[in-house]
Amino acid sequence: MLIRIFGIRHHGPGSARRVRAAFAEWQPDCVLVEIPADAKPGMLKHIGTPQLRPPVALVQYDAKDIRQAQFLPFAEFSPEWQAIHWANQRQIPVLAMDLPATHQLAEADEPAPPTPLLVPEAEQPTDPLAERLRRDPLSLVAELAGYPDSEAWWDATLERAPDESELFAAVNELITQLRRDYPQAVDATTRRREAHMRQVLRKAVRAGHERIAVVCGAWHGPALAEVAAYPVGADRGLLKGLPKRKVDQAWVPWSYGQIAREAGYGAGVVSPAWYEILFSHPDSAIARWMVRTARLLRAEQLDASPAQARDALDLARNLAALRGHHVPGISELSEAALTTLAGGRRERLDLIREKLVLGTTVGWVGEEMAAVPLQRDLYATLRQTRMSKYWETTGEQWLKATKSDPRGGLDLRKDSDRAKSALLHRLRLLDIPWGQVQEGTGRELGSFKEVWLLRWQPAFALRIIEAARWGNTLETAATTYSRHRAAESKELPALTELIRDCLRAELSAVVPELIRQLTHRVALSEDI
Repeated sequence: MLIRIFGIRHHGPGSARRVRAAFAEWQPDCVLVEIPADAKPGMLKHIGTPQLRPPVALVQYDAKDIRQAQFLPFAEFSPEWQAIHWANQRQIPVLAMDLPATHQLAEADEPAPPTPLLVPEAEQPTDPLAERLRRDPLSLVAELAGYPDSEAWWDATLERAPDESELFAAVNELITQLRRDYPQAVDATTRRREAHMRQVLRKAVRAGHERIAVVCGAWHGPALAEVAAYPVGADRGLLKGLPKRKVDQAWVPWSYGQIAREAGYGAGVVSPAWYEILFSHPDSAIARWMVRTARLLRAEQLDASPAQARDALDLARNLAALRGHHVPGISELSEAALTTLAGGRRERLDLIREKLVLGTTVGWVGEEMAAVPLQRDLYATLRQTRMSKYWETTGEQWLKATKSDPRGGLDLRKDSDRAKSALLHRLRLLDIPWGQVQEGTGRELGSFKEVWLLRWQPAFALRIIEAARWGNTLETAATTYSRHRAAESKELPALTELIRDCLRAELSAVVPELIRQLTHRVALSEDI
């Protein structure tokens, strides 16, 4: 029986390629992945099928309070996605091994029960460096190597490095030494998580698997490589008495903007769009990125000649060589593009950054994957109203915009446009502000035109699941929730505004009831 640890950077294109290459060579018969262990096997089976197009996220949420949720984003260049995809293609068992979400969500609200096994007295955090390592374990290594942060170090050292499987062993050796020198850097939460990972690993061994592959964050590798060195009883003690929550789960679309580190996602990366190219075309990534940059600028009616693109490519390579990098990274590419293609203009670099560094890619989840009936009704309504092309599209969009009328707008005299308006108003009643009604220009000759600015967000997918408790269709859910809001409303202006919104949403059945409530409250009001 053999166990191999593949310590990776979440959303690392080089790590993802090396994992697939190592699997193809070693042929594991069981794959363990750092995902909460209560992720249903049936959910993971969809990875690699046409029903999921990354980026997507597996959301695990408190069944009684959907606001308590954790998201597990996956991109095509995520090593975990590639590992599961490889195993699914070959019908090899995949085991989720991290501490279950039922405990993780509960621990967010309640402290874990005290136990002397969590953090020994001798390992209480007293060293400021240890506290720093808890926040970012590889920051010390990055500083010693001359990089501003661990993301920059890992990107330059590992993600752009040649695809050599020996790097996994080298990373594990580095982390082992780091953890040995700074044991205080391993906090109680990490200890519990690693204890559960070892429990799942022992389970895989008992099942008789001969070649077990473990794909986990590099920081956890040393705690799993020598599983026999950790007493079973100690691991059980770490996991005993943890609080629980009832957890449900669903796949939802995600976006590169959500994966980006600047969005606040702890395991995010600086440049998702660049990482997509680096994963798919490692040998020609820098040339492809520069060509796309030139095309982007030309599409905006800006000068960007092939000669400038060649100069930018040469400059990026020279910058990488001066900095001792194997190949240019996004820093070198951006600096070279700013100097040549962008002509030193920061506003052009901002455009490049938005489109080709962060990226606007949004994933897709098939209708068959809908977790609740309300989702299925929404998809059907989007098709019927021809609004599907706008849903799950990032950025601002004017509904029905044309070249002659950039703001577009709906003509409420038309049945098809009224259906679009009703859809958007019903979503707003459910606290899903996909569209915002805009003020008119003042030149309109009637009140039949309604101008909408659309801004889709990945979080809307979760809000639809949350709104499902009010009904199985948009009409029913919006009606029931409007009754609830009316009962909760204490102010007359809020109630009159709700009546107006229900009229616009074509929820005529609930309007008489709301008007009766308004009349009753007006009669009792002492405010003239």
